[in-house]
Amino acid sequence: QTWRSRASMVAVALERLPEGTRGAELNVAIVSRLEALVTEQQRVHPQVRFWLAGSPMIKARIVAAIQHDMVTFAPPLMLIAMLVASCMLRSIKGVALVLGVLGLTNGMTLGAMGLLGVPLDAMTSLVPTLILVIGVADSLHLLVEQRAQAARLGPEASGAETIEAAARHVLVPCLLTSATTMIGFGSLVASPIPPIQRFGVAAALSAGATFLITMTFIPAVAALLKAPAPASAVQSRARGLAEFVLRRPRLSLLGALGFCLALGLGWLKVEVYTDFLSFFPEQDPLVESVAAIESRFVGVAPCEVIVATPPGRSRDPRVLELTLALERQLEASEMVDVCFSAADMVAEATRLMTGKRGIPPDAAGIARVEKVLRQVAGHEDGLQQLISPPGGVHPGEEWVRITVRARSVGSHRYGELSRLVREFSREHFEPIGVRALPTGTSIVFSESAQAIVDGQIKSFFFAYVLITVVLSVFLRSLRLGLISAIPNVAPIAALLGVMGYLGIPFNSFNSMVASIALGIAVDDTIHVLAGFQRSARELPLREAVAATIGREGTALISTSAVLFCGFGFLLLATFVPTTEFGLLTAVAIAVALLGDLVILPALLVLCPWLTGVRGVEEAPPAPPADAPALGGPPTSEPA
Repeated sequence: QTWRSRASMVAVALERLPEGTRGAELNVAIVSRLEALVTEQQRVHPQVRFWLAGSPMIKARIVAAIQHDMVTFAPPLMLIAMLVASCMLRSIKGVALVLGVLGLTNGMTLGAMGLLGVPLDAMTSLVPTLILVIGVADSLHLLVEQRAQAARLGPEASGAETIEAAARHVLVPCLLTSATTMIGFGSLVASPIPPIQRFGVAAALSAGATFLITMTFIPAVAALLKAPAPASAVQSRARGLAEFVLRRPRLSLLGALGFCLALGLGWLKVEVYTDFLSFFPEQDPLVESVAAIESRFVGVAPCEVIVATPPGRSRDPRVLELTLALERQLEASEMVDVCFSAADMVAEATRLMTGKRGIPPDAAGIARVEKVLRQVAGHEDGLQQLISPPGGVHPGEEWVRITVRARSVGSHRYGELSRLVREFSREHFEPIGVRALPTGTSIVFSESAQAIVDGQIKSFFFAYVLITVVLSVFLRSLRLGLISAIPNVAPIAALLGVMGYLGIPFNSFNSMVASIALGIAVDDTIHVLAGFQRSARELPLREAVAATIGREGTALISTSAVLFCGFGFLLLATFVPTTEFGLLTAVAIAVALLGDLVILPALLVLCPWLTGVRGVEEAPPAPPADAPALGGPPTSEPA
């Protein structure tokens, strides 16, 4: 009660800022200046509490949080990844080669982005993370294969010989993984949202640059070094896992699919919306400021409704009456605190002049009220911000502006507000030739966030189908291409299920995780199936599967361990999208490994008719030494 009597609010309306990076930079500069002014006033008046909130502050804080997390967590994430890589490779030289690939790829990708005019914004800032995922995967596949070649060629083999043999082994699978990754992210160029288009271009560039540098830099340097040690504890673990799966293929398949299904059922609880304020902890100053202002005054989320009319109709009494009716209907919503328009000014002025609040019944009465309002205001600028001047500004159109102060809620709630406006417009305005259009920062945020999510979902399914087709062509087997889709969908189902169980909404930030998870799963599947096809030409089916998992599984386990530990470190972040990104990516990595080392091998063994690959025929058992030769004379029995 005492605070309400002492609180005052200053509403600041910013001029329209340019779109893109320039507008974001100006917004950050304006917010920084406002924060400096408030800080100075707080110093001068320590007994007064100041709060600063609004959409410009939210946008600036999101940019600052992303930049902070990039600076804070990128080095530790890289360090953890390299420490795990050193444990897997047991080679400092190997870790140095991986770091070299990541550094060169980042430089090449960022340089290409600069040449193409692609800015580093909130979306494209994910590119270094993508490079970490793709670069570590390709590099470890090549380096682990070099160790396998060192074991095959023997201790007399040189570094050049082992790396050449390894490059020949992984060249085609790595080329295909890069191509499918470029296809997946390149499909985002079709999105109507410019930031998503730029991200698609940058991500495709990073995939291509990673392949190029991995297949040139590592072989060139490794050829100058000694051959690596062939021993690998990870390889024996991968082989042991393969033997376990092959001994119990049905149990392994049912257990893995049951686990993925149990996780995936959480998808039924997933909600699709973006709430920018929820990206920050409850104790964050921005969240506290919004709560303080909304509890004492009105909502800080700006929304606008434009009532567009033909020329000469903006001052029509019927239009103004319907404008008031729309305002009252919006105010009946729990998310709207107050609406205000020129119709309210006309109604209130009429009350002061006649004692009865309302809209004058004819144009002459409205003209008299408007003349009084201009005299009170002393100028026309204030009115021109709320209603078109006589004659209109836009050719063939006039408008009445409704300013709406709404609560800070998620994008789905602002979507409800938009639907209310459009339904009222269809029922009341459009029959008289007028339209009501929802707009404003909050509405644009809501529709943009929803468009990003919808575009990501469509692009994901398009990429999923296209990648399956590409795999079928590469493997020269439609059946193998289709069977690859089963382990590839497992990490997607798992991360969506985790989102549902943990109450994480599918929003414009974490929607990228599905594409990254698909890229991880497809990369692993390609290496397994390509290795299986090679082994099946020389070995029986079960031995071909065991040999493939023992060889390719080594790199898969190493890559997954590195990335899982690295992204798990992001759980320490305070910016909620960063922690969600780390958690969901780690889940996707773990389940992708499960799909390719358990589900896929079990399917290959249990369903040879589905794969179309049977392996070579197993040799019949050798006959006993004392058995008669086929077709020879009978053995005489002793008397």
